[in-house]
Amino acid sequence: VREALLQMDGITRVGGLQAPDREIHIETSPQTLRQYNLTLADIGTAIQRNAIDISAGNLRTRDGDILVRTNGQAYSAAEFEKIPVINSGDRVLYIKDVANVIDGYSLQQVETEYNGKSAITINVFRVGKQSTIEVADQVLKFMEIYKPKLPAGIKLGNYANNAEVVNDRLSTLVSSAIQGGLLVLILLSLFLRPAVAMWVGLGIPVCFLGGFAMMPFLGLTLNMLSMFAFILVLGIVVDDAIVTGENIYRHQREGMSPGEAALTGTLEVAVPVTFGVATTMVAFAPLLLVEGAVADLAKQIPLVVIPVLAFSLIESKLILPSHMSTIKPRDDSKISFLGHAQQKFSRGFESAIIKRYRPFLKVCVQNKAITVVTAIAVFIITIASMQSGWLRTSFFPEFQDNAIFVSLTMPTTTGYETTKGHILHISDVAAELADEYVDSETGESYFRYFISVSGLTLGNNGSLSFGANLGMVIMEFVQGDNGLPQGFSIKEVQDKLRTRIGEIPGAEKLSLNSSFGDFGRPISIAMYGDDLEQIAELTEEVREYLKSYPGVFDIQDNYTSGKEELQLALTPLANSLGITQTDIASQVRQAIYGFEAQRIQRGYDEIKVMVRYPRNARSSVSDVSNIPINTAASTNTIPLYQLATLTPSKSPTAIYRDRQRRAVTVSADINADAYDVNVIRADLRVYLDDLFRYQPGVSYNMDGQAESQQETTSSFLLGFVFVIAVIYALLAIPFKSFGQP
Repeated sequence: VREALLQMDGITRVGGLQAPDREIHIETSPQTLRQYNLTLADIGTAIQRNAIDISAGNLRTRDGDILVRTNGQAYSAAEFEKIPVINSGDRVLYIKDVANVIDGYSLQQVETEYNGKSAITINVFRVGKQSTIEVADQVLKFMEIYKPKLPAGIKLGNYANNAEVVNDRLSTLVSSAIQGGLLVLILLSLFLRPAVAMWVGLGIPVCFLGGFAMMPFLGLTLNMLSMFAFILVLGIVVDDAIVTGENIYRHQREGMSPGEAALTGTLEVAVPVTFGVATTMVAFAPLLLVEGAVADLAKQIPLVVIPVLAFSLIESKLILPSHMSTIKPRDDSKISFLGHAQQKFSRGFESAIIKRYRPFLKVCVQNKAITVVTAIAVFIITIASMQSGWLRTSFFPEFQDNAIFVSLTMPTTTGYETTKGHILHISDVAAELADEYVDSETGESYFRYFISVSGLTLGNNGSLSFGANLGMVIMEFVQGDNGLPQGFSIKEVQDKLRTRIGEIPGAEKLSLNSSFGDFGRPISIAMYGDDLEQIAELTEEVREYLKSYPGVFDIQDNYTSGKEELQLALTPLANSLGITQTDIASQVRQAIYGFEAQRIQRGYDEIKVMVRYPRNARSSVSDVSNIPINTAASTNTIPLYQLATLTPSKSPTAIYRDRQRRAVTVSADINADAYDVNVIRADLRVYLDDLFRYQPGVSYNMDGQAESQQETTSSFLLGFVFVIAVIYALLAIPFKSFGQP
């Protein structure tokens, strides 16, 4: 399938994920080796010397050159079995006489299930400037072509199709943009003469085309954020055109010719309109100065909004007046019913402005001090409501995906079968929920698929981590044209999933995530120090304290006690025989991992040829202690336990450092719908300050979203101060005063 995919147009990178590599195992027992006075290295060396193609040069003849070469490379199990290991003249011993040759797969412990059935996944990637949507279309086309060619019982399915997500969200944004554009035109038609509204509205696509034209030069692509920026600027972009168009139309009503009205009306408001748009453009500038996790996302908004507003100035000063000069004076005798209705609404609104708004505005202007103080008071009350927690805030809101990702990390000493059992339990819970959440009309499940993988998991940045203690389950849900089905809540499914999975004994980490965008976790505490045991004790205390909050869940830490290991130390006997650490380590490695005799190329696959003990001869500490060691001083082997002491110990699988010190991080999620993360963080700081006050040599820092929020807020406030100064300067120019702005 992988090779056939690469033949499709537009598909350039295909990678297997959980498919084990092909491998040829040559397995022999210690007893057999002892019987024939052989070692694993002897068998490996025999393969290297006999299973090989060697060029012996060119033979020059009258008829031309003839290449002379040996042709002994083995490619199959049967060919490897025929390789001689011992040749003593009257007796030849072949590999088949001393070992079993298995043409199979590597021992990598990774298993995948798709909707409860064994599976192997193949990933297709977009490369360079390729379109995600086009690549996905080619893959789906391939699946339709290839399905009939598969053997009975083998099926093709797709998962994690990013093109569907992109299509769904872009179509939603495009639909929102169209609806917003229509609403803008309708509102313009209510207040302006239809002809004026039409010319003002036509300025929107002109400005948007200008914005689209600038995107490649600014390093932007058409994505969800840039589309959102276009929707955001949709209502702002017509402001200057409305002012200019309305002023031109006013002069036309007062009797000016269309051409003269267009020129006079445009020039009258040119200065205030230009500076008004300029201040709006500057108001978006702080987003260009934002730092932290959201920097790359935030910058896309001003890089769309500012060029579009710049083009709106050009359109309102050059294109709109030209169009307005073609409008003929209105003939009241030919006004339609809708025209009369529009006139009546417009005049009524204008009357309300004169009778209601103008007197109120006059009072505000006459009482400047009260107006300013009131505005400041409202601002202070708003800030206070957020700081007190009365108004819950979320600096990094969750953007719901259409999938749930479950990641499990067990202690590093956990066996593969134990981890697999827990992953299958989670998969069974997912299957139960899939049977519960079904469409009442069609009877089909809202679950599109669920995939369980034992032996690996995905990191925050999308990288793969392999290990017998790792596993994950991914569930994706059906989406219609309008998103998820009516009444279906991913959060509800996630809560049920968490409850039914329950407590997994000994699990270091069990996380359930249904949102996209990696801004760190809401609560993340990094503890620093040189004494790892002291940090470990504090980690447990902090975990217990976090459990006291009802809205805090999925509490995790990255502290690991270490992986069990056997440390080998030479005995006096080994030293007296002249045996070195290298001698011991190399022979033990050959016994446990194996001796890599060679690698062969078979089709697209590079296959290792490994000589090793069978699994049942290398599965316990006793097996290791009895590994026969060859010595130069004797023709007989000596058990490892006589040459080396085996001391059980633990070694850290990972040592995390931050600020040049050892660090352990405790993190957790928060139910943002019911609790304010800022209030919890503030309370947590009080607790941590008190806890660490009596812990010499140890300190802490709030990481994750808290750190990103602080970094982003600081840079934004700095930019905000700068922008206020620029806006003040821009307003001072048309007012010709430093006091009025």
